[in-house]
Amino acid sequence: MLSNLRRAVAPVTRQTVQRATFANQQTRSFLATAVSTKEDVASRLQNFHDQIFGTNWGDYLELVHNVPFWEAELETLSQAVEPYKADPALGEKMQYCLKGLDCMYACEDVRDHTNEILELMTRKTGIMGMGINSGPQISNMDEQCEMLVKQYQVLLEQYPDYKPKIEQSVGHGLAILRMKHKFPHPAGHRFFY
Repeated sequence: MLSNLRRAVAPVTRQTVQRATFANQQTRSFLATAVSTKEDVASRLQNFHDQIFGTNWGDYLELVHNVPFWEAELETLSQAVEPYKADPALGEKMQYCLKGLDCMYACEDVRDHTNEILELMTRKTGIMGMGINSGPQISNMDEQCEMLVKQYQVLLEQYPDYKPKIEQSVGHGLAILRMKHKFPHPAGHRFFY
């Protein structure tokens, strides 16, 4: 019986250790062997560009639904664009899209903070504004508004090419916040006050 057990156990060699190590690896690298034509890459990049810049960055639900798909498309698109990075049109458009995504994420952070403040302000009055089950008030509202306006100005300075999208998300959020709490907003004239 012991001799049968010894025959069943294979001797440990370098090859069995390498096979076991390879089998236990969790991540695999992605290698694309198909090369897309320049026209296909240009079409996919244009579609990606249109989806990002055609979306309302101030609509959080739209972003929650679409950003995971955009990130997956960006991963495959960045590999497809790699051979054409030296091309002036494709390389420049890809860089524009990447910088636009950075701007979108920054705008999303500021707009989320604004929405959280607006939610707290709505809850502080209680049910139907009667004070029943009212939430806590924001004690440093002026500081919060000043910080948001400063971030708005930083975004405009950092990303001047994306000003309409910054206005659409952060500027509009500040305009809604200013309806509930008065503070100096440098671009208030754009929102009719």
